[in-house]
Order: sequence, then C-alpha cells, then structure tokens
Amino acid sequence: MKFQLERTHIPRLVTDVYLLGPGLFWILALNYSLTGFEGAMLLWLNNRVMTLIETGIASSNPDGPAILRAVLYRIAAVAAIAVWRWFSSRTQPILKGRAKLYFQERLMNAHLSQDMSHYREASSSIDASPMNGWYALLNLMSSLDVIFSTVSSLMLLANLVLKPTASGDSVSLLSVFTGTDTLMKNSTGNATTDAGSSGELASGGAASMANSLIVIALCVTWPLVSRMLRHELDDTTYIAHVNNKHYLRAESFHGLAISSSYKREVISGTMSEYIRREHEKARALLGPFSDDYPFEAVRQQSNPFGAIVLGVLDDLPLIYYAISAVVYRQSGLSLSSLAMLHETLGITRNTLERVLMERTSFRENLKQIRSVYRDLEVQDKAGAESVEGDEGAQKATGSDTSQSKGVGIELRNVTFRYPSSADDASSSSAALRDVTFTLPPSSLVVIVGANGSGKSSLVNLLCNLHRPTAGTILFDGVDPHATDISTGARFWTTEDLQKATTLLTQSHSLFPAFTILENIAIGDPEFCLDCAEGGAASRTHLVERVHEAARLGGALEFIRKREKGFDEVIHPVTTSFSSNYSLAEGPLKEMYDKLEAWKDISGGEQQRLAAARTFMRLMNPRTRLVVVDEPSSAMDPLGEFELFEQLRAMRQGKTMVFVTHRFGHLTKYADVILCLKSGEFVESGTHQELMAKGGEYSKLYAVQARAFTDPATEVDSGHVAGTLNDSADEP
Repeated sequence: MKFQLERTHIPRLVTDVYLLGPGLFWILALNYSLTGFEGAMLLWLNNRVMTLIETGIASSNPDGPAILRAVLYRIAAVAAIAVWRWFSSRTQPILKGRAKLYFQERLMNAHLSQDMSHYREASSSIDASPMNGWYALLNLMSSLDVIFSTVSSLMLLANLVLKPTASGDSVSLLSVFTGTDTLMKNSTGNATTDAGSSGELASGGAASMANSLIVIALCVTWPLVSRMLRHELDDTTYIAHVNNKHYLRAESFHGLAISSSYKREVISGTMSEYIRREHEKARALLGPFSDDYPFEAVRQQSNPFGAIVLGVLDDLPLIYYAISAVVYRQSGLSLSSLAMLHETLGITRNTLERVLMERTSFRENLKQIRSVYRDLEVQDKAGAESVEGDEGAQKATGSDTSQSKGVGIELRNVTFRYPSSADDASSSSAALRDVTFTLPPSSLVVIVGANGSGKSSLVNLLCNLHRPTAGTILFDGVDPHATDISTGARFWTTEDLQKATTLLTQSHSLFPAFTILENIAIGDPEFCLDCAEGGAASRTHLVERVHEAARLGGALEFIRKREKGFDEVIHPVTTSFSSNYSLAEGPLKEMYDKLEAWKDISGGEQQRLAAARTFMRLMNPRTRLVVVDEPSSAMDPLGEFELFEQLRAMRQGKTMVFVTHRFGHLTKYADVILCLKSGEFVESGTHQELMAKGGEYSKLYAVQARAFTDPATEVDSGHVAGTLNDSADEP
C-alpha cells in the first residue's frame, strides 16, 4: 500500500516540472533517452570501420569509398552527440533553476503554515530540500537511460553474434564454432540443394541460434551471481552507532583539542597535556579497528572464493569461444569481430548490472518523491484547517475584533508539555502544571519566577505559539482552538490573535540580506506591503515610521553613526567560497575576507533594533496584546529603564505582559503580578499585597534588593522585605 502511494506521486512530479517548461522538459527526456543508445551506436560504427579495414587488408583490395563513408559516419555521429550535449547542457540548468524556485516556494509556504507545536513534531517535520524534487526527476529520467541502454546493448550483441562474415557469406560468428558455416555457404552458392542438405541447413541454423542464446545467458550470469554474492544494506532500514568506548573517548579528546568552542577553557585550564595523554591512552587501548561505514563493512567478503568465482564468470563468454574454437577447429573467425564482441559483452554485462541496481535506486527515488510531497501536503492540510476554523468563527459571529481595550485572558487548569516530551505523562515532564488565573483587559502584568519556573512556556502559550496539552486558554472569553466555537458578541481566530499580538524577546534575530530599515519595518509586515503598493509617498511614510520606531527603541543614535545608516546590511547572505581550503596571506585573501563579511554589532545594539521592530508593530492600532520576555538582558540599566518607560507609555488599549528577572522598577506599575515556581502558579496580586504575604515573590524581590541594601541595616529577609515594601515607589 505504501509503495502504491509513493507511485502516485510520480505523475504529480512529472506534471509539476513539465508545466514549468514543456519544451525544456521534452529536451531533458530526449537527452536521457538518446544517452542510452549512444554507447551501442558508437560501438557499432567502430565495428563497421574495423571490419571494412580488415576485409581490405585480407583481400589486398580495400574499398576506399566505403571506408571513407564509414569514417565520416563515425565523425558525424560524434559531432552530433557533441552538439546535442552542448545544447542540452545549456537548457537543463534553466529547467533546474525553475524547479528549484518552484519547490522552494512550495516548501517555504509549508514551513510558514506550521505553528510551533506542529513544527516540532517529528511526524510533520519538513526535511525535504528544494532540490529533492529535481534530483528525484533526474533519477526517473536515468531509468530511461538504463532501459534504452539495455535494449541497444542486447540488439548490438545479437547483431554481432548473428552477423554475416566479412566475405558476405551468411555465416554467424557462432556458426564458425558449430560447423554450420559450410552448410550455409552451400545454401547460397548452389540453388539445387537436396532435401538432406536443406535439413542439415535447418539443423545448423537451429544450432547457431542455440549457441547465441548460450552466449547471452553466459553474459547475464555474472551480474546475477554478483548480485547474489554481494551483501548490501540498500533495501534495509537500519541505524548505526559506535559502541567502542575507547574510540569514543579518543574522538572526544580530539574534538576538545581542535574545536574553537573549547579553546578558551583548554588554555585557561591548562588541559593540553592531559588531553594529549588521554588521547594517546585511548588510542593504545583501541588497537586494530575498522573505520568503515556500515554499508562498506557489510560488503566485505569473509573469504576470497566469491571474488574468484566472479572473476571466472566474467570470462565465461571468452572461455566458451576458446573451447569452441578448439573443439570445432575453425579458422573463419574475424579477430576484429571477436575483439568487438568481447567489448560488447562487457558493455552488456555492465548494463544488466545497472538494471539490477536500478531496482534499489528506483525504490529510494520513490521515497524521495514521497518525502517532497508529504512536506507539501503539510501546507495543504494546515491551509484547510485554517479555512475551516475561519469559516466556523465567521459563522459564529460576524463582529469585528478591533477594540479600544486590551485582550482579556483566562487560563483554566492549563498543563503544557513540549512535543518532545509529550509521550512522558509524568508530572515532572510538564513545563506548566494545572495553571489557572485571569488577566483583566488592558492590564499591566509582570510574571516573575526563578529559572525553570515556566515563564517562557507561559509566554509561548499566551502568544499562541503552542497549544496547551490540557486545559483551556480563553481570549476575550473565546478559545481560538476550539473545534466548535459558540456564538457570542466577539470571537478570535488563531490568525486574528497572532496579528493582534506583539512579542519582544531577548533572542530576536537580524534577518539575512535585510537592511537595518527593512529589519525594523518588517515588524509591521501589513504596513510594509501597503507602502510597497503605494509609490514614492508611501515609501516616505514608511521611512518616517521606521525612524520613529528606532527612536522609541533607543536605536536611532547608533544607527546614524554607522557607515551606511539605515541602508546598511548587517548580516549578508554568504555565497562566496575559495578554490583552496586555506588561502595564503595576500591581496586575494584580504578581498575574500571582506566579501559578505558580517558587520560588527553589540548585543545591546541588536536588542535595541529588536525593540525598534517591536515599536514598529506597536504603532499598528490592531495590536491589543504585548508580551515582553527578557528583552534587555544585554542592555545597560539606563537603556533598560528607557525601554520599559517607552513601552508603558504605549499601553493605552493594550494588555501588557512583562517577563523579566530585574523586575524592581516594573512591579510598582503592575496591575497584576504572577509568581511561578517549578511550573506551577503559586500566587498573584499587586506588589504591596505579595510583599505583605511574605511568599515566593517576597523572597525573589528581597534577593534582588539585597545587593542595594546596607549590610549593617540588613537583619533578615523579612526586615529587608519590609524595608523594600516601604520604598517600593522608588525606581
């Protein structure tokens, strides 16, 4: 069943590539078809030239015009093949480029259609590359080459085995060894043969055909036996790993010595001598070993007898001819024909070997095609689910989601496990366990907790990057993931919620090949698309808004100091390479080092650019939920304070959720503080309420404040907490 499903993708692949360029596709197919005939055709022309030359030498009367024609035919064939190869080599890259861009776009859309939960699931992970489809098609085309090569080789072999002699008498090469050549000559030279002679002629012809079949059978024997004696893993699904502890230890110390990632620790820890000695010890304990890959090790024979058998089988046709020559003692065999026949037999054996190998190759090719279209079906499935969900939501209510206040959020008994640990039902594997709380619309929320408390996991759920394993998350009273959306005054779809959400984290990336302006502008992609369609005036509006976002994010000053300002590309796409592994010092190396080099930028500057991108999105009136997760880890205290002040200034009509380790100057403005510990929600309230409780929040706050407290006045954590509570309004 699985094989049949894979085969159904072949017409789809062929159709997809054909539609990219019908003419180019037929040129490609014709090229692979003609390649199959090429070898046999050239060999046949060679044989024709050699036979005419040998006949002329033997008769001392060479046929000059015939030899010249044969040579010209050979030259014309070579020239035609060269022209065709040149032509196809210029057209094939065009179709290849179209196919790459086509599958690249399809796979890109498949990636973009997945949310974080589906993206991490092994069953729906997208691992095909844009070139997989093209190479799968080439493998299919190579099957045409194998088919036509096999047919042409067998036809040439039959032609050589049954061809007339150079003198024109109807005598096959095999008839020379069977004694039927005299009979055949008599049949052509004397039209009055008796019935007995006719019977002998028929008998001789049958013997010649039988011997022809023997030669072909001997030719087929070698690839068949070779396939049986060879041990392969091509049809086997397997895994392999190294279980020799001494080998693993030697590799480990080798990695420590050469990797730049460990260089600092190795030098500062004076580990060099230890690494040398331990590597030497592991190598000594390892002893003799094979470093072959599993598929290479399996091919090795336990004894040489198989190789001996294959060597003898390879020469069986020649041995057969030698025995026949001795037994029948005939001298009519042409040496040039025998040499040509021997070469043809070798080509035929190799072709048959390719046929047997093509079975495995074809099966692997089917798997490759299936992987491409399986990944493309991810997009189709996600798109169908999205349309179905949107239609259900529209059916429930047709109201607009744009509101003048932030999103109200409610978590009901939410448990969350990442897809990688979804099979582990133990409570310890859950990042969040049975979390329940409510966030009022337009509130300012601060989430606190130690490392591993579940803060980042909660952020992923609030931003709709993951779905809860159990429980429900309601946005304005509606679960966007519910299969049956109840009617109501308002609704959220997943796409609507993501468009209304702004996320600022410490790990925002600068996109490759983007200018600084584009890296900021993409924070509001809808606005960018609108401006792209609006001409010069819209472009000016976009630039003005990007400059304002950079100012709010604290990035405007350092951007203006850079060489190209907003037009600078920080991370260009790397396409350059050198012909040598290591270029020698000189002008060429200097030029190479400058090509596509990444520009220097500090961690704080990168976070300011990320903040500017966030403010670009915040300017969109559609934003109603802002989630800020440790955005200032690389900023100085002043830069962090200014960032939070700018964010607070734009909180009108938005629910803002902050996650930060340094939460001292935020908590006094918080409407709600949520405290997490080990994946569980432990307490919530305002700063004053939680400090009065003296619980987990009070401990975390006291630990941070202790660095700014005079040790002489610090009596205990409760005293510190009380002191901090009294001065909580200080920034």
